[in-house]
Amino acid sequence: MDYHRWWWCINNNNKMAELKSLKNTKICYPPNETWFICWDNTRENIMAYGSILPTQCMETPWAEVDYYDNEASWAEVLIENGIDPFPDDKNEE
Repeated sequence: MDYHRWWWCINNNNKMAELKSLKNTKICYPPNETWFICWDNTRENIMAYGSILPTQCMETPWAEVDYYDNEASWAEVLIENGIDPFPDDKNEE
């Protein structure tokens, strides 16, 4: 299920200016699949989310990044913030 492996980002003019002022956060080749959630500087808005496989690297300009070794915990945080982490599952039914 590759749909959540690619990070998702809000792209609007206000956020792009903020992105340019941030430093990059990077994780490469984790030992196991690792899920992440990127937050804005206030930790009120999720800006990106997804997972990284042991064969991948992920780099983001967002400094506030939470990593999860458990997909259920990651999904719970997304759901609590009004995001469906598995939208493609509904289309398959």
